[in-house]
Amino acid sequence: MNTAIFSSTGVYSGVGFAIPSNTIAKEVSLLIKNGSYAHPWLGISDGKITPDIATAVGLPSNYKGVIVGSIQPGSPADMAGLEGLSQDDSGTSS
Repeated sequence: MNTAIFSSTGVYSGVGFAIPSNTIAKEVSLLIKNGSYAHPWLGISDGKITPDIATAVGLPSNYKGVIVGSIQPGSPADMAGLEGLSQDDSGTSS
């Protein structure tokens, strides 16, 4: 199902964005059954691990990943026990 189109001309040509049909089929059956669909979410704010951050915490400088900055109270991440980034007075993260 097409959801949006990016067009510099304003006409129906350009880059299109769509939702896969298997995703729609799953959501439609839940909409019919429950009357609504709860989209998955984590409840975190995050940031990219930069080479400086990776080195500061003892990881290789080319390490890839994200830092969990904060957790939304009551979110799935909170219920799973995840904790956001904290910083002590020395400037190192824990």
